Amino acid sequence: MKIAKLFDNAFKDTGPNITLVHESEFAKVLSFTFKAGQGLPLHAHDIEGELVLTVLSGQGEFLSETGKVPGRSRRHVGVAPSPRATASAR
Repeated sequence: MKIAKLFDNAFKDTGPNITLVHESEFAKVLSFTFKAGQGLPLHAHDIEGELVLTVLSGQGEFLSETGKVPGRSRRHVGVAPSPRATASAR
């Protein structure tokens, strides 16, 4: 079993730090660490199934074609596959 130490991921000044936590034929788990004000550009997800986002601490927002969704600590955001999405931290 692979054990990922999520909070050992250093924050980067140049953008979010992205770490692969787990990957199998059924799931892919990524850890993104953002500093306040950092974000991801509008991008596409080429996946089957749904995308589930969990904010562990802090707050931000997710933007999809259907509008903005707030992201807050210890809340989950389920997103149906969408051609484009983005995220930002506050």
